[in-house]
Amino acid sequence: MGNSVACDIGVAFIEITIKLDGPEKPFENAKSFHYPPQNCTFYFIRYLKSEIHHFKTSEIYSQIPSSITPIIVCGINYDSFYDTLPQIFNCDFARSSKSNYTALALNFLWQSSPMSFYEYDMINPPLPDGSVTVRQEDYARKIASFEEFYPYLLVNVKSGVSMYLVTSPVNFEKIGGSCLGLNSIWALLKSDENASFDATFDHVLDGNSTNVDMTVGDIYGCRYSFLPEKLTASTCGKLKDDPSYSSKDLTKSLLFMLLFNLGQIAGMHCFDLKVNKMIVIGSVFLNEGIEKLMRFTFNYYSKNILKLYFCDYSQYLRAFGVILQKNLLI
Repeated sequence: MGNSVACDIGVAFIEITIKLDGPEKPFENAKSFHYPPQNCTFYFIRYLKSEIHHFKTSEIYSQIPSSITPIIVCGINYDSFYDTLPQIFNCDFARSSKSNYTALALNFLWQSSPMSFYEYDMINPPLPDGSVTVRQEDYARKIASFEEFYPYLLVNVKSGVSMYLVTSPVNFEKIGGSCLGLNSIWALLKSDENASFDATFDHVLDGNSTNVDMTVGDIYGCRYSFLPEKLTASTCGKLKDDPSYSSKDLTKSLLFMLLFNLGQIAGMHCFDLKVNKMIVIGSVFLNEGIEKLMRFTFNYYSKNILKLYFCDYSQYLRAFGVILQKNLLI
């Protein structure tokens, strides 16, 4: 059906999906998988928005025919980044606002590349004192095993958070969300320390959120009723009193604020809709530490009833769906 390019503009990154005819080839910093029925390969690569000009000098860019226009763009519209793309690449771009590309892409991957989905098994149970200490060794990644793919709750964490009930490739209903999303956390962290996006989140498990958060023990001096002593009672509740925290401590505290919020909302929707699994996507989940934190928080609110899944191509799904539909693959 020909070659195609689509991209998704996010908070910090632009994520690009490329379809090229022919066998799979290795390109630096690009994920890929081959689709034998059409002898084509999908490539996935991302850049910081401030570094998008590097794409033009990459090896994979040189393989894209100049006749592929317009390039379809989806994602956020609040800044002027989109307007700079035609000048940088000297070609036409067109916006797409359709919302169900993500669910279509997930269905395609489930049918053609089921090993793209994964989950985490708990190896070491949480401490009984309510500590939110999550170590790399507490959870082990494994290939997801679905008895049935549908229905599921799709949780998309980007600028804000959107939640959808997906019952088939074409039945896709928004049922909730939150204005507290990745953009909220990233903005707060940038105001504290002008670090890069990746550097901010790479060592999130090394932080100690209790240096920033007020716990049940901080308030009562011990556990209170059924509430464990080290359970967070107030996010950033000690921030004004104790300036000795590290940036990693604050990062972990704010991420727990986001993830506990999502765990409560998503859990309530799942119980109400009688859905027992969620697929979580979004740029933030390029980080194994954050995925393990989310597994911990969602387990906490669901009492280990809900199954939580991730996807290798999580951040590219919307642009991927654009290409699949354009090439009549879905």
